[in-house]
Amino acid sequence: MFNLLAIRSAAITRLTRLLSDPATRAEEQLHLSDQLEHEKVKSARGDVENALRRHNLLPAVFAMLKAMGQSGSMGESETPFPADGQGRSWEKHE
Repeated sequence: MFNLLAIRSAAITRLTRLLSDPATRAEEQLHLSDQLEHEKVKSARGDVENALRRHNLLPAVFAMLKAMGQSGSMGESETPFPADGQGRSWEKHE
């Protein structure tokens, strides 16, 4: 699959290079520094999201609960569930 992000230059290095260029005007430097700060925040947010994805334990928890349910080690529920949706508050029509 082709991805256009693959041909985009790294924003932080590009903006840093443009900021250090003496030919860049002062007003453009302010705009570039704002963009650089935005890119750094975006990168930090992406790092946090990637760390959370790496430590996603939901599949393991679901597999454990499924195995416990199949083996019968979870026991019976303390509250009986109504049959055929009887007693569901969001389905009650008055």
